[in-house]
Amino acid sequence: MKDPNNTRNTVPRRGSPLWIYFAVVIVAGAAVFAAALAGVSGAQVDALAGNPVFWILAAFIVFGELRPIITPGCTENNGAATSTTFSFAALLYAGLPVAAVLQSAAVVTCGVLWGRSPHRIAFNAAQYTLSLAAASGTLALFGVHPGPTALWVPEGGDLPAIAAAGAVYFACNDTLVGAAIALHERTSLIKTLRWDLGYQVLVHLALLALAPLVVVAMDRSAAFVPLILLPFIAVYLNASASVRREHQALHDGLTGLPNRKMLIARTEQSMAEARAAASRVTSRGASRGASQEKGAAQEPPRVGLFLLDLDRFKEVNDTLGHATGDRLLQLVAHRLTHSVRPGDLVARLGGDEFAVLLPSIRDAAAAREVAARLRAALGEPVRLDGMSFDLDGSVGIALFPDHAPDFDLLLQRADVAMYLAKESRSGVEVYSPDKDRNSPARLSMLGDLRRAVDRGELELFYQPKVSLHDGQLVGMEALVRWRHPDKGLLEPEHFLPIAEQTYLMRSITHYVVDAALAQAAAW
Repeated sequence: MKDPNNTRNTVPRRGSPLWIYFAVVIVAGAAVFAAALAGVSGAQVDALAGNPVFWILAAFIVFGELRPIITPGCTENNGAATSTTFSFAALLYAGLPVAAVLQSAAVVTCGVLWGRSPHRIAFNAAQYTLSLAAASGTLALFGVHPGPTALWVPEGGDLPAIAAAGAVYFACNDTLVGAAIALHERTSLIKTLRWDLGYQVLVHLALLALAPLVVVAMDRSAAFVPLILLPFIAVYLNASASVRREHQALHDGLTGLPNRKMLIARTEQSMAEARAAASRVTSRGASRGASQEKGAAQEPPRVGLFLLDLDRFKEVNDTLGHATGDRLLQLVAHRLTHSVRPGDLVARLGGDEFAVLLPSIRDAAAAREVAARLRAALGEPVRLDGMSFDLDGSVGIALFPDHAPDFDLLLQRADVAMYLAKESRSGVEVYSPDKDRNSPARLSMLGDLRRAVDRGELELFYQPKVSLHDGQLVGMEALVRWRHPDKGLLEPEHFLPIAEQTYLMRSITHYVVDAALAQAAAW
């Protein structure tokens, strides 16, 4: 399942650090690949082509690339490719040329089938080739030189050499990929490696440990090798079912974007990282001493949270219908995810309300620049069902730790800023305490009201509408009241003005409409 926030297929800007890194790795991988093949003779190629083990390994490596084992918390980008077991087995059994050819062919095949960009396919092929070459060099240090016509079957005493080669393969492969991700998402390499190191070490070492068993089975009989695939299939099916359940719990069903639950988790993670960064900056500043404070002090990055609400979406929904409205929301989700920076998260909170998390942002001015790009993307003309219309949105910005110390308050203040943007028609507003009309008492009331909607504390009182012409009953008017557990029955003027400035107004509206329609149906 694809992540809408994934932008790794986007070609890096020419001359950028990521572009230079890709170029270096691809050129180095191509050079190693060519050097490995240069020593293979035509007779060796013919011998390999006539060996059924070669084709079995090729099929399993392609299968492993097509069906990585993705566990909860992972995506298709960092799942464990079971091809690792079989490509490492090919390296142990027949040497670098065979392993590099099989793995590269699998990467190209799967990259085309998955629709990956050419630069990404080339990088992945080079990454695997360099990692296999490093492992081959490690085996050579132990006096092990497998080749297409010098097949090697390990014995018990060869386990240290295999373990060392596997460790080098993992370290090289993980570092090459981690550096690309760090440059793509503009974060540190150490942070990127630390984020998934525990999971990657456990899974990849388990996959690499199976490689010598595959070699021994191949040497005994090629018919035994398919049996090794059965446990992989079972693990893949079970892991896929778990991932589907997790995806449904953390993503919006209509747009595929992360939902509120995932937004909370990612925001809190970003806040924790920002606190740690602030602590490191403070420690470095203290160690340098006041005498070195000549230049501008390095400030820790902030966490930005945007709340974006589509303007006039209700008109589109009412005019063209809910099906068209749903397609419009999917289009908006696509535009937003392709307008943010790598590493930013776009989520849908419900209705026509979206949130954007910026895990690291310099200041309010930089946040405004991102918000301006979002509004510019939304402003492109939309054509649906033969009709063309303009779309716009209002964006409220709140920053951690400047405006709030936790997620709930940060979201509430982004909400306040968004409504200020709507009122002023400015399009983008950064939260400002001077413009916030919410007192502590009003915030407390807002929290009570949010819980009241969930608990069903809102009640409807119905007032008949009678025709003055003939005295006949022509309808009913629904009047909402809040039965507060402490303050008793509250009139609308005591709580609706507070709700009108927040996203709660939608929840109240939906609640009232649903309750009124249910009562009308009962009558």
